Amino acid sequence: MGRHLSSAAKRIYARDLLTNALMPRLKWSTPYRQHVSSRLTSFAERQKNNRLSMKKENWVLIYTNTDLLQVKLAEDVLKQHGIGSHILSKPDSAIPSLGRAELYTLPENEEKAKEILQKHDFH
Repeated sequence: MGRHLSSAAKRIYARDLLTNALMPRLKWSTPYRQHVSSRLTSFAERQKNNRLSMKKENWVLIYTNTDLLQVKLAEDVLKQHGIGSHILSKPDSAIPSLGRAELYTLPENEEKAKEILQKHDFH
């Protein structure tokens, strides 16, 4: 595996390697082998669904800052209030410290999240 593969591609590669190359060599019974194969497939489906739910178009931008630490602090405040959020960091290609970070949440949490951030002086 090369370093250019994404983590998702590496997981798929590992799953396929286990299913196609290693499992036939293992002395597992056929029912157990089928069980392991189905568990791997369901895991891959869950990972795919998680990636789909994390897509940017499903989330709403609630806070942005050039300082990644401030965005992480804002995320922690939301987490303490039970609101899930996601950070998208966009570093500058020439000077990574000059980029910006964005904080996203689900649309149903948008108003509450903005109120909490306003209350804690994240403008």
